[in-house]
Amino acid sequence: MKIGILGGTFDPIHLAHVTLAKAARDAYLLDEVWFVPAKIPPHKQDKQIASEEHRSQMILATIQNEPGFRLCTIELERDAVSYTAETLRLLRSERPLDQFFYLMGEDSLRQFSHWYHPEQIVWEASVLVAPRPDGDKEELARLLAEQNERFGNHFFSLPTKWLPISSTDVRERIKNGLPFAHMLPEGVVEYILSHGVYTDAPDLFYLQQELRLQLSKKRYYHSMGVAYTAAALAMRYQVPVNDALLAGWLHDCAKEMSEEALRKECQKQGIAISKAEEKNWQLLHGKAGASLAKHTYGVKQQEILDAIRYHVTGRPDMTILEQIVYIADYIEPSRTMLSEAALSQIRAQAFWDLPGTVCRIADLVLQHLREQDAVIDEHTQETYEFYKKKTEEQT
Repeated sequence: MKIGILGGTFDPIHLAHVTLAKAARDAYLLDEVWFVPAKIPPHKQDKQIASEEHRSQMILATIQNEPGFRLCTIELERDAVSYTAETLRLLRSERPLDQFFYLMGEDSLRQFSHWYHPEQIVWEASVLVAPRPDGDKEELARLLAEQNERFGNHFFSLPTKWLPISSTDVRERIKNGLPFAHMLPEGVVEYILSHGVYTDAPDLFYLQQELRLQLSKKRYYHSMGVAYTAAALAMRYQVPVNDALLAGWLHDCAKEMSEEALRKECQKQGIAISKAEEKNWQLLHGKAGASLAKHTYGVKQQEILDAIRYHVTGRPDMTILEQIVYIADYIEPSRTMLSEAALSQIRAQAFWDLPGTVCRIADLVLQHLREQDAVIDEHTQETYEFYKKKTEEQT
């Protein structure tokens, strides 16, 4: 087989990468082009990059409908700096009969002689080079001739120009709220927005679409009610509204998971399971939900994750956001566990007495659990006692 190799950080993968891969595939009749994300890029060892999972998923979102394009995780599987020479040597040992073509842009060609063992690279693969967007054919021809004279006739040009796109520019645009979709494949744009890559939180629109697919209709509308009730309370108590919306939408993202799935998520992330949760596994959906919010939906803010985690049981001395989500879960418009008159009183109280409302709800929850002879988590009891004392101190 004739295999093209396109290495890089892919943080994120963008249209210049795709254009280069397509040009190589079509011009040199390659059977496949492999995208090889680096685990530890030699030139970025001291810089923070997106997780391996995010970078891999963005590549998969890009190549899923492109014939012959593949994700190769050979560098991610090695706990070492990702040198191209080593990668090609390993690939050659696994596939001795295949012909490899390494893809790069003209700027990389200019630095090629300074790479780690460049002679090893050309021993294992031919090198296909795309010209700079502002370059000319004569300049590229000169560079190719120079490298061919130094390393042998292993360098060839590609009939396409490297697009003026950089991953650094994409990340800066996302961070600063500037347009960036025109620089990326459509699937990557959707992934970044829905998972909050390069931001502190996922895009709410994409999150809502995802939850609509994942949750039952009843659970989805409950989550909507909690989100907007939390947002209203956030406005009242001067908490960032988007934080409240995000925590509200995601608070029950694990609610409909099976016992096995909840336990597996906790085990996967090293989350301890309490005695009460062992007896009543449904209590786990707060912890598991916070885990999903972080690892699946891309939430990075600990306060939001804590609000999701403790909305089930509460805990002493909660942040204002935690109290808001705890209360919103109980009083959102579709709730019917109490009479309309009783709920109306609690809803009104929530807008002028946050701690007192937490105390009142914790008391009602404890009463209900005792009536049902159900397991009571220690956090629920501690929440009631803490806020009862706090309320008494205020009177």
